[in-house]
Amino acid sequence: MVEFGILAFLLSKAFKFKKPDLSFLLAWSYAFTDEIHQLFVPGRGGRISDVLIDLLGIIIATKLISRHSRHLPSFPRRRESI
Repeated sequence: MVEFGILAFLLSKAFKFKKPDLSFLLAWSYAFTDEIHQLFVPGRGGRISDVLIDLLGIIIATKLISRHSRHLPSFPRRRESI
């Protein structure tokens, strides 16, 4: 749950999304496809309950992002090389 919340936060910062909607969608899509992938890994199993747990972390992160987006630190910009 925490990892997917962090993923949603990092996606919103990396792509400079003004609203967390797209970071929510991307993180949720990754959680869903990760569980599909686990169906094909021996010893692992994909479960909808795991997707819902990951979704809870994503929802919490996107709510925090939308509520506190002005107060979150921004990543430093890279210097342009000449």
